[in-house]
Amino acid sequence: MDIKQLKYFQVIAEEKHITAAAKKLNMSQPPLSQQLKLLENELGCSLFIRTSKSMELTPEGQYLLQQANQILKNHNSIIRSFLNMKNGKSGNLGIGAICSAASEYLPKTLPEFYRSNEDVHIQVFEDTTASILNMLDEESIELGIVKEPFDHSLYDHYYIESLNKRSQFVSVARAHHFSPCSDRISLLDLDNAPLILHSTHRSIIIHAFESAGLNAQVAWTANNIHTMLLWAGQDLGIAVMPYDSLSLSKYMAESKDIAIKTLDNPSFSSYTSLVWTKNHTLSPSAKLLISYIKSQEAASNKI
Repeated sequence: MDIKQLKYFQVIAEEKHITAAAKKLNMSQPPLSQQLKLLENELGCSLFIRTSKSMELTPEGQYLLQQANQILKNHNSIIRSFLNMKNGKSGNLGIGAICSAASEYLPKTLPEFYRSNEDVHIQVFEDTTASILNMLDEESIELGIVKEPFDHSLYDHYYIESLNKRSQFVSVARAHHFSPCSDRISLLDLDNAPLILHSTHRSIIIHAFESAGLNAQVAWTANNIHTMLLWAGQDLGIAVMPYDSLSLSKYMAESKDIAIKTLDNPSFSSYTSLVWTKNHTLSPSAKLLISYIKSQEAASNKI
């Protein structure tokens, strides 16, 4: 007994006639009759009660049909799963993402991806660029979304254009730190003030202060925007961050005791990339997601 014989038997049971079953299977009647005979001989029983007009299942045939339906269903499911794995449409995929990508970009991107790849299971790890690169090196994840700088000789990358733009910095702190007369603030206003900086932007801010002949008093350094906003809310200092980051925590802007001021200088180019380790064979799921992100970016650039 094999899968082909079970399929033949299933179709004969459905059609209740050898000629109709042979036509449905796109084969001639004699070979189909021979396969049924071989199956009955192997099982040692008749599977059908034959009349001039139809073929009705015997009790043994009814039992075999129940089992055949389940076996064929499982067989088709296994074949489909293997094809999906081959084509990248199933499997597990680990992605590391910086805070902005984990909070905004991926939640907008992945649902549409899942609609046509529902058997791909993606686990997202929100972390710093350094930690994500380390996870890639240890092969605990396959893909990462990180900010520059990183060593291009070690990682293949694709710039995510929608995340790469020139951004203005803002200052966020308890209201008493700022004058209520203006929505803007200068570096001079922050001279010797306790600053809360992100590790990624720390060097940019310090360089801007030094170029202006001012002192950047860094009181706290954080690895994510949420922590910076919490520290600012606790009056530990003035958080200086990219304007785009504010969309991550709108609740802070709604607080009457929190003020947000646009910083006259500096602005910076924020380069974000999808990265993966060079000379590493990516899984089909990883390749599929890379292709999907590229196609989405290409489509958005045409608008």
